[in-house]
Amino acid sequence: MSGNVCLCARVGTRWPESEVRSQLTETVTETVNADPPSEDLHCCLTPRQIEVVRLTAEGMTAKETARHLGISKNTVDQYIRQAKERAKVSTKAELVVWAVSFGLIRHLPPD
Repeated sequence: MSGNVCLCARVGTRWPESEVRSQLTETVTETVNADPPSEDLHCCLTPRQIEVVRLTAEGMTAKETARHLGISKNTVDQYIRQAKERAKVSTKAELVVWAVSFGLIRHLPPD
């Protein structure tokens, strides 16, 4: 199964950052099987936080995301930190899986 999870996480020839890549396989089963949070997910993250999480899921580094959005790397890091707090997760991998699982970002594009 872990090979299939990795294939789903890959976007084109780019892979998510090593932190995301190394934790995605072990995190996905726990997160998918978890009960959805009780709060309204549509207002849990801001549109900008969702955009930053989406770009992270697509494999962009914080520096690449910052350049793409025209903001600083520190701002990207802040959005990720805030999104992890709101989602009650501790890693980027968990945040990406959480966002996909609860429909805040669409499934990752196929190869």
